[in-house]
Amino acid sequence: MSSISKLARRALVIIGAIWALSGHSLAEAPCGGIDAAPPFADANQEIRIADAAFSVSMNGHCPSMRLADGIKKPRILFFWMRLEGGRAALEKLKSEGRLPIRHRWVARVGSRSSLDGSEDIPATDAMGRDVLQLTNEANELSFFDWRTKTRKERIFRNSSYRIEILDALDRPIPCAENLDCLPCADGIRCAVRMKIR
Repeated sequence: MSSISKLARRALVIIGAIWALSGHSLAEAPCGGIDAAPPFADANQEIRIADAAFSVSMNGHCPSMRLADGIKKPRILFFWMRLEGGRAALEKLKSEGRLPIRHRWVARVGSRSSLDGSEDIPATDAMGRDVLQLTNEANELSFFDWRTKTRKERIFRNSSYRIEILDALDRPIPCAENLDCLPCADGIRCAVRMKIR
């Protein structure tokens, strides 16, 4: 490991410690990825949200730290997710015009809902470089592993943010069974929430 890498890692540890000591909560966790994603026996596996986290910073395509519910108001809030599915799921998304995938941020401040409004932020591109790389990955491995994020810079104290993960046709993208997600349309679990102090 180079001295720059060691220095960067130490800086992240120090920043994480300062963040935790200032009353914020965090949990270090791996980002996951192809080595963590199961090779699907069925190339027709539907798309799903395999992992999701809130963070105040990113390390490439991964959250630098995972935040727990009830954090102090940060300057910026990222929502990161990892999508996975079989080769047919990616082809279906493209052919049905379901890209881009969006994060719908809905704010609730105090007792007032949507003071900040509901804002849809594209989390993926419709047919760009990401899709080309994923197509190559899906063709080679029969599945894809897609990490993406959005961020919000206008964060309110004493608020909560509900993020709904939707495709371009407003259909919910379901969470994997092991994720703690909230229901969206038709009872499909496709939303997560973060409370801010």
